[in-house]
Amino acid sequence: MGTKNHPGDYDCWAKLEDDEPSFVLMARDPTARRLVDRWATLSMVAGGHPDKIAEARKVAVDMEAWRLDKVRSDEEKAAAMDKVLEADTQRMLDEPPKPVTRETAEGLIPKPSPGGQPVVKSPTGDTPA
Repeated sequence: MGTKNHPGDYDCWAKLEDDEPSFVLMARDPTARRLVDRWATLSMVAGGHPDKIAEARKVAVDMEAWRLDKVRSDEEKAAAMDKVLEADTQRMLDEPPKPVTRETAEGLIPKPSPGGQPVVKSPTGDTPA
């Protein structure tokens, strides 16, 4: 897991340019785990490095564990973890994995426009992001 004191193998801070925009998710954010998981899925579809994707998924789980440890009582933590595990198990049983193809990923990954700005498909056509 990457932390401030112990960066992960794919920590970006050393590579970040001085004027390069970035966005940080902290484990205390209740949406962080899902957002990191979503990024990992999009990166996988885009052909990202498998080890980097695996590290992101581990960080997502570690973020949720840290948040549960810091912000909830032991009883609340156990109930919340049981609920998450039950929902994940049921989802896996109900929804067999779907193959990821270029067609199913269409629109998830922004395309570069001639001017270098990402273009995202909208219901009315392509618009710069």
